[in-house]
Amino acid sequence: MQQLIKQLRTRFKTPQTKQEVRTSASYWCLFGLFTLLCLTSLWGKLVVILAFLAIAALVNGPVLFVFGLIYTALFSLFPPLAFLFSLILLIRECFFFVRNWRFGIFATYFYVMPFLFTWLLHQSTYPASVTKWSLLLISLGLFYGLSELVYTRSKNSLGLLWSVISLPYDTVLFVIPKRFSTRFSRQKHLSPVRKHFK
Repeated sequence: MQQLIKQLRTRFKTPQTKQEVRTSASYWCLFGLFTLLCLTSLWGKLVVILAFLAIAALVNGPVLFVFGLIYTALFSLFPPLAFLFSLILLIRECFFFVRNWRFGIFATYFYVMPFLFTWLLHQSTYPASVTKWSLLLISLGLFYGLSELVYTRSKNSLGLLWSVISLPYDTVLFVIPKRFSTRFSRQKHLSPVRKHFK
């Protein structure tokens, strides 16, 4: 058992050099997932993204639930602290996006290019196999270039893999509260008769 744990630690340790990044399992897993997203059909892409969402929810869900309980308990006792803490978190997130613009470009490419790949494949007048493989080579080349851009800032390929996998979950968390809050605030102002017809 001890030897198995040692092997897993050496396999998934944080790479220190570019050579270690290129030989790590998470680096190649990222390329494999991108290729899988590019080569599957539209429904296959959605299933893979839903699988990413489910994996991230299983890992982050309990932590988010506990943090929500602590947040609620703390701020029910000190309401002004809730506003201050939320403001600090908002400013921190803004700095995160400014500081990690490379990851933003990389993640956008990771999720948008497979859909663009499918669209270009259906719009092409050339034979399907030629179009498919040439588009795959071009998109993998651009993917490699963007991954090198990200690795100039950080050599953590496992962290990059997890960030890319958990991005759909983070996006859902970002979008859901807005929709529920606007829907409920609209219903507050409606009369009881209009609520049933909405």
